[in-house]
Amino acid sequence: MPNPDREELLTGDADGASWMTERKVLRPFKIPPLVLLATVLALAVGELACGTGLYFVTMLVIAMLSIGVTYNLLGGVATFSGIIFTAFALTITVYAVFYLSAMFGVFLFGHLRFRLPRPLEANTQGDRLVLYGICLVAGLTASVIYESYNVVYGSDETVFSQGRSLGLAFAPLLLMAIVVAVDRRVQKTDGRHSFGVAALIPWLAAGFFGFVDTVRTAMLAPSIVYLSTCYLRGYRFRLRHYIAVGALTCVFVAVISPLALYTRGLVEGRALASRIHFAFEALSGLEDRSAVLDQVENETNPREQYFSAPGTYVISRLSLIRADSTIVSAAAYGARYGFKPTWIALEEAVPRMLDKNKVTYTNPQDYIGHFAGMSAEGATNSSPQFSAVGDSFGAFGWAGVVLFPLLVFPLIFILYESMFDISRPWGTVMFGMLFLNFGEMMVHRSVEILLRDPFYIVLLSYFIGGIARFIPKRADSSLRVSSRKAA
Repeated sequence: MPNPDREELLTGDADGASWMTERKVLRPFKIPPLVLLATVLALAVGELACGTGLYFVTMLVIAMLSIGVTYNLLGGVATFSGIIFTAFALTITVYAVFYLSAMFGVFLFGHLRFRLPRPLEANTQGDRLVLYGICLVAGLTASVIYESYNVVYGSDETVFSQGRSLGLAFAPLLLMAIVVAVDRRVQKTDGRHSFGVAALIPWLAAGFFGFVDTVRTAMLAPSIVYLSTCYLRGYRFRLRHYIAVGALTCVFVAVISPLALYTRGLVEGRALASRIHFAFEALSGLEDRSAVLDQVENETNPREQYFSAPGTYVISRLSLIRADSTIVSAAAYGARYGFKPTWIALEEAVPRMLDKNKVTYTNPQDYIGHFAGMSAEGATNSSPQFSAVGDSFGAFGWAGVVLFPLLVFPLIFILYESMFDISRPWGTVMFGMLFLNFGEMMVHRSVEILLRDPFYIVLLSYFIGGIARFIPKRADSSLRVSSRKAA
């Protein structure tokens, strides 16, 4: 009897092995309508009992219902779109019109699929092993090159070069090495183990470079990719895994993340060796962690913070109400910045190797920060963060709040569902890259998400996959000899 919870995934291996021994159909964990309705009503009653105004409670009910229905329409956590929408919905708060438009957009267009190019996946065991080696070596080399050129020399502008562009282009291969290593480990041990030395090396390297750059998303990316690969391959986590993840999360939130904010000013403008020195000196030499938290609180812009208690700045990044309120206030009387940040993003998206005379602008978030009054006069590297809700209002007013989620959101979901299968390695890599950035997506980032990232990953897969297939492998040679003898 076939098992309805299992789906065989055949890849045409010469040895009869599939990329995964079996692909487990993911549970969507959709929200039952009655549960959703009861939960929202309970929240509304609780808010009213606490003295919250009726208008705010009404907006809360509309937004929460829209979020829940959209989540179910996208397939819950069993689909690419459902997972990244869940991450996005958790990072911003109640904006009823935006989410209501997103719900209608997904309902109207979310089922569409396009015939688009898909990544080239490795099929044979030999190709996968070579692919891992190429990704590890090329990813490490590219990361070192990128970090060597990623220096700011006191002028608020990064020194750009062809070397930096090449490093940035191939740095994601470290994440691919993690996916291939974990996938092979799960398959070879029949699901008993998921992490080994092969996965440890790229995991440590990717996290290390994120740490010395004080970029928290880069620190988290290898762990997100590892956990995603395990989940998507049907690997069963045990109690010790949950304990380890919980402990590491606490360490990151309580120690690593505040230190990254604190040391960011110390490492800025320094060469790679100096950045490494200051980053680890801060980690090992600062004994009074509360002093670090207090300093971070005192140095941050209070107009960006929603929570005011000491040590809560990191949590404020998960709730962008304060920053969005600032930009909505700035745009409330008709002022708009339109497509200007998007044009800046388009200029930035062109590789310097293709445009050697490219002008270096302030980044789009700095431009918006000056518009909203959150960036100091003359500052070009403050990069305040807003949600897509506040950003769409600041750019185009109510038309942006309606049209951006109604049209752009469904287009993103359609594009990625058409091009990527998250159960396959390149799809998992793309998911890991998108997951951490989608929660803080702004209007101008849709340029990267729609026009650059997916097609770049497809091209990279063909380039790296073609090299892996071209390199002779012992298993392939043995197969050719056996074929000649049989003939």
